[in-house]
Amino acid sequence: MTNPAPSSNPFVRKIEGFVSLTDEERTALAEASASPRMVKAGTMLVEEGQSPRGVHLILEGMAYRYKLRANGRRQITAYLVPGDLGCPSSDDLGHSAVFRSGGSGPSGVRG
Repeated sequence: MTNPAPSSNPFVRKIEGFVSLTDEERTALAEASASPRMVKAGTMLVEEGQSPRGVHLILEGMAYRYKLRANGRRQITAYLVPGDLGCPSSDDLGHSAVFRSGGSGPSGVRG
């Protein structure tokens, strides 16, 4: 069996780094991450103490998750790069997530 050409979709590429996907699975993942919402750098995706309303998939640019310290400074707890899911979990509810664009214009987030 030959390997399919690498996908241009960062989510599909990330998943394929762990498991082999059928053409149907690749198509389903690509469709699930189609039509991203474009957001500007500095956009707050979820604020500390808020209940997340969904999962964010980073397709371009990057985001970071942080926690505010008692002294008011941010402690970055995770960086999210293209293909990463910003999955809400019980551990994330005490964190904020901010989108940082990799370029000068808006970049894509699916969520």
